[in-house]
Amino acid sequence: MSCLLFSIRTDVLIGLAVAAVVSLIAGGWAILAAHYRRMNNRVGNALGDIVMLPGDIICAFPWLALLLLPMSMALNRSTIFVALIVGLVILPVPQV
Repeated sequence: MSCLLFSIRTDVLIGLAVAAVVSLIAGGWAILAAHYRRMNNRVGNALGDIVMLPGDIICAFPWLALLLLPMSMALNRSTIFVALIVGLVILPVPQV
């Protein structure tokens, strides 16, 4: 029973760490995109489109294919790597 509780504690800490890292990356990326979109000129629109391109690519492909691609190419299949890939792929997708 104590081994089970110890492993659950580790899994929860890894999950919280991955969620925090993904939230920081996604939040910073969204702020950058919003900053470029506020420029009302051709350069601002082009930079905003470039910043939003990775998000558009993620929305265009199914999440399972995006999950399997980096995991199949990875040499190091550690728990932290798998949790990071799953956290990055399954982001809240805005509905259009």
